Amino acid sequence: MTSDLHPLSLDQKKKLQTVLKEEITIHPDAAFSLPSVKIKPVSLLLSLQERLQEEGRVSVSSFRLNGSAAAYVIAGSTPDYNDLDLIVNVDLQSAEDLDYLREKLILSFAAVAEDGCLLKWDQKTFILARTYIRKMIKVNQGDGADSDLWSMIALRNARGRNVEVKFVARLKRQFEFSVDSFQVLLDDFMSFCSKSPEAPLSECPTICAESVWGAFDEACAHYKDKLICTDNPEAIFGGGLLKYCRLRCFGYLPIGSQEETQQLERYMCCRFFIDVPRACKVEDRIRSYMNTHYVEHPEQIGLFLHLLYDVVHRSSQCLMGKDRTQSLAIIAQLLSHCPPPPGSLSQQSSRLVPVICPIVTHIIPHRRSPRYRPPNQPYISRAPKLHAMSPATVAPFA
Repeated sequence: MTSDLHPLSLDQKKKLQTVLKEEITIHPDAAFSLPSVKIKPVSLLLSLQERLQEEGRVSVSSFRLNGSAAAYVIAGSTPDYNDLDLIVNVDLQSAEDLDYLREKLILSFAAVAEDGCLLKWDQKTFILARTYIRKMIKVNQGDGADSDLWSMIALRNARGRNVEVKFVARLKRQFEFSVDSFQVLLDDFMSFCSKSPEAPLSECPTICAESVWGAFDEACAHYKDKLICTDNPEAIFGGGLLKYCRLRCFGYLPIGSQEETQQLERYMCCRFFIDVPRACKVEDRIRSYMNTHYVEHPEQIGLFLHLLYDVVHRSSQCLMGKDRTQSLAIIAQLLSHCPPPPGSLSQQSSRLVPVICPIVTHIIPHRRSPRYRPPNQPYISRAPKLHAMSPATVAPFA
């Protein structure tokens, strides 16, 4: 599919301004006795842009807002995104330039955090700023045109709204599903904020957005109608499995027949267990995902794990028997630590089914959902039933 640019309306520009000028608290690692600091994403990008332009070592082709935050700007009604994903498309002379970009981003963060409060430590700025980083990733698959070359730095927010800046030289796949394939081009908006910070937003030049999945209007329709659509899930790191289950939690349904949905789930499971082959890593991956994406909706964790258990149970034929049993046992163990739905401690087992039914058995007109069954035939999860437990016995996720 080919992508096309669409200009933002004034209302969409207002949402973009709210997203990028909102103060986000960045928290240090718990091992360090350092203060939390606040930053505005647009200030971080402007500081980074200024540093890169002054030194001229790396050429930047565009700044972009990516993923669910961009989807909210384009088609959303409520800011239900987690991470704030920012992309900096760059032209690199060598892979070593990724380290240079990381240093410049950290210095930019130190400069804009609370108007430079971290700079009072002078030469220790770089070390102190790194304590605010949740994770750093660098991918270098070689010099070929089809190989990926990018890095990502995530600034930690305890409520799950991490600020992720991704430097991209080459990246074949920039989305998981059509609903998170939106990107908003920020260069004109950043120029407007820099040159006319007090000017009304109506004077802002044209800001464009696109869907890197391809068909912009179709991707918007998927987002508004809560439909799950993707291409080649086997090409996604992790297969998009966890994101798929999370979308199902919020009422999204796959497009296509029951057979197509089953094939989609098999591909996702296969790629997930290729990328996360060891049982201990499976648990770490699931815990990390829940800690990042369910801070604002902890009541959804039980449903998420039920759906994940069911998908793995019916679609993980790629695993050997022992590995499959271990993976299901890990999910069941995590599920056993979930607090029950509010008001259902005494009859938790019997009340789980009504919670799941509206999402799994809802049918879109002219489409069949996976695992279709008539309305009078209830959905029965294959996940183990939870036992009633007091709040004191509920173990929090690490």
